[in-house]
Amino acid sequence: MKTKLYCILLLLCTVFHSCSLDRDPEDFISTTHYYNTEEELSSALVGVYNVLGERFLFSAAGKSLVTDFDAADEMYLTNSNAVNSTAIYSYSATDENSNSVWGALYRGVERANLVLVNADKPDMDEDKREIIKGEAKFLRAFYHFILVQNFGDIPLRTEPTASVSDVFNERVPASEVYEFIYNEMVEAEGMVPEITAYDHAGRVTRSAVQGMLARVSLFMAGYPNNIEGKYEDALHWAEEVINGGYHELNPDYSQVFINLIQDKYDTRESIWEVEFFTTGSGEIYNNRGFLGIQNGILNRETSYGVANPAHRIHAFLYDKYNDADMRRDWAIAPYSYANNRAPDKNYAQEDAIYSRYIGKYRREFEQIQNPGNWNGTNFPLLRYADVLLMAAEAENEINGPTSKALDYINQVRRRAFADGKSVKDIVVTDGGSGYTNNSNISIEVQGSASYSAGQDTLSLQPVINGGAITDIRIVSRGTMYDAQPSVTITSDTGEGAQAEIVLASDSDMLVTAGSKEEFRRIIREERSRELAFEGCRRLDLIRWGILVEHMKELAEYVEQTAPNNFQHAAKAGNNVEEKHIYMPIPNWELSVNHNMTQNPGW
Repeated sequence: MKTKLYCILLLLCTVFHSCSLDRDPEDFISTTHYYNTEEELSSALVGVYNVLGERFLFSAAGKSLVTDFDAADEMYLTNSNAVNSTAIYSYSATDENSNSVWGALYRGVERANLVLVNADKPDMDEDKREIIKGEAKFLRAFYHFILVQNFGDIPLRTEPTASVSDVFNERVPASEVYEFIYNEMVEAEGMVPEITAYDHAGRVTRSAVQGMLARVSLFMAGYPNNIEGKYEDALHWAEEVINGGYHELNPDYSQVFINLIQDKYDTRESIWEVEFFTTGSGEIYNNRGFLGIQNGILNRETSYGVANPAHRIHAFLYDKYNDADMRRDWAIAPYSYANNRAPDKNYAQEDAIYSRYIGKYRREFEQIQNPGNWNGTNFPLLRYADVLLMAAEAENEINGPTSKALDYINQVRRRAFADGKSVKDIVVTDGGSGYTNNSNISIEVQGSASYSAGQDTLSLQPVINGGAITDIRIVSRGTMYDAQPSVTITSDTGEGAQAEIVLASDSDMLVTAGSKEEFRRIIREERSRELAFEGCRRLDLIRWGILVEHMKELAEYVEQTAPNNFQHAAKAGNNVEEKHIYMPIPNWELSVNHNMTQNPGW
């Protein structure tokens, strides 16, 4: 059972409707009558955390940072008739959704400021006070981080809003905002506990701060900031996590996400999560999310949890995976539900790619008795795999593809291929004769096997041509073999067919030394394979300085490969412009704050 941070005094959290830069501060609770006890201060901290779960941030609702706003080369908007949407880079400065991102993040900043300015009021244990201050400092910095990533130069807010006139804030250069974020996180790193102090991943811990410092440093090093020395900082902080000795990869990729779905914590891999919670559709008080609902597998069967996905996957992503990569058929669902109703599955044909759904957050694994149009699946803000990939990237930028850089990325890749146990192919070595499509053909694979937690066991389908078995299609790949298995083919008609299983090899799994530029290309693709649909891709493309160029290449790829009824998958690539590197400053912010200026192109 989750020790849900957000469920603590949930009703108290709702009163902290602190304002964005344009709101009247009379909405605030008076500090004269609050923050006077440890309990009240802790409740106020819960309000700071609560912003993480707001609809437009990490909830995975249709218009959030991890769905529509992550418009890149992993997923596309299913609605072919869409004209105005952030998911296709067709929206204006009056767009309600981008405006809501701005508002939510500054609410989080304001709440953190209120906690920090009042943290010394209660009579309480000093160690506990220090932890609360550290968490609030980090969260304030984190909200500024998301703001500067998405909006560029922004107002830097380090004090609570004092009056209605305290809204005329000028934009601070992004480089200065980043310096503030970095310094605040460094300070917080020494104030918060080790992750082993908790049995869950919902609170800010030293590992979470260190991992986020690595991410912040990479953004400071990348476009358009290009700050010298930050790759070194990124490597330092990533290696603080790595060398701490606690964190490790879960050996089963799919289990990482089943844990998120089923209220289970694996803090060795999943370092920091946005916590969501619900007991089902009849619940009155909840902190609910939408992972697997608006970015999942279409399903109309209410007993399994309805899903109405707004996105499907790009073949551009699918084609990045090796056939033996166990991540592919988890991140990208290889099936749909028969008549769009779980649990019966129809496995897709191998060439039917653009019609596939996101499979990472599968509602069929939920354990809620009465599922509604929301769920309690947690969102992974930081995983250990990401830390390893950040370390590999930073090491390459500093020293090239050293053995250390190769080790970091290959740890991730070994897990992806079950360390050589995953099935890459089945090869027909002798087609035999006398087989017909009506033959009762059995293909039995024998060997010491293990099984993916989330995927169906190995299923094989023969292809008959001219009386011979000319191919064997792998329908599902969830079985792994400790050693080379044997294949036996029997039939009530034909005879003589033989085949052998091909397991993943080192050449499939492991990255070997090459040039810095080649390793840079590999790490960029590896981040997409590992972190698909985790809200990283658009921002990664921006910090690498290739968003527009890459999206134009994507559009060409779609136009060359997609069937006519999926050509709309090219819209985002065709529409994107340089101005989309940053979101527009909300028009209502400009109308209230006369010191505010708009981003170029908007």
